[in-house]
Amino acid sequence: SKGGSGLGLSICKRIIECMEGQIGLDSDFGQGSTFWFKIPLKITVCESKPAITLVSSTNHVEKNEGRDGRVLIIEDNNITKAITTRTLQSQGFTVCSAETLDEVVKLLDEQIFDLVLMDLHIGDLPPTTLLHEVRARCSSPIVVISGSTIFPKENIDRAIDDSLQKPYSREDLIVAVDYWIFAKNHSDHLSETWKDSLRSLEETCGTDFLHQTITAFVNRHPAEIHKLQRYLDEENWAKLELAAHSMKSTLATLGLMDLSKLAIELENVAPTHDRAHLESLLEKFRIDARRTYPRLLGYVRTIFPLMRCEIAS
Repeated sequence: SKGGSGLGLSICKRIIECMEGQIGLDSDFGQGSTFWFKIPLKITVCESKPAITLVSSTNHVEKNEGRDGRVLIIEDNNITKAITTRTLQSQGFTVCSAETLDEVVKLLDEQIFDLVLMDLHIGDLPPTTLLHEVRARCSSPIVVISGSTIFPKENIDRAIDDSLQKPYSREDLIVAVDYWIFAKNHSDHLSETWKDSLRSLEETCGTDFLHQTITAFVNRHPAEIHKLQRYLDEENWAKLELAAHSMKSTLATLGLMDLSKLAIELENVAPTHDRAHLESLLEKFRIDARRTYPRLLGYVRTIFPLMRCEIAS
């Protein structure tokens, strides 16, 4: 279930699974392959629209000044960096850029980003070192932009969320950024229940406590997910069950009910030793959690406004 370069089948698989569907293929040697998917849909009736409103240029992505996501670009190719920056700025995103490890560390230590776009090859720095430094300081989704195929090394593959292979189109870039920052299918993590839980916590324990709690959760939770993966790799079912059990109440307290339900499911499935099912659950848990971190921090940002970064040129 490794994702390939660009969006392709990996993003199709994620979208379909989020819609509680299935995707697969039938292949005959020398004849070709048929890819298929099934998703449960309700029959509905809608008013037809004039064809002119339904057809648009395939090279056009509508400008949206309402976007307020913050993106960090880690890239040492000035042309790629400039084009990517201008493209995202034209869509209303706030963009910062870095091209050395020192710049990366400084920005991530001082600011919060909703998404990181990064090339794994910056100067002579080993890709694993760069990725480790970024992931250690940032829980937000990471999309790798690279001119070469990403090798599915375990320590790289599990640290990133998606990839775009150069040269990528303007449309592919915007779709990928929108997918990881604003994905509609994952907006449940920002439901009114979620906000109500944080407001209740703030009223009960104070603003400073809420800030410290959310910050600590976002900083520590990725390591807890890594621990779940380690227990699964070791087939230590008892520790996996216990770790999932300990997570569910914290998630529920923060109003993250979807994640709490996934933790409960992990806890219940662990004793069955169904590795394939657990791998699927844990992958969904990991992706949904990384989507949730910037939204949690965004709530904190409304209470403790951050200094906006200087727009990259």
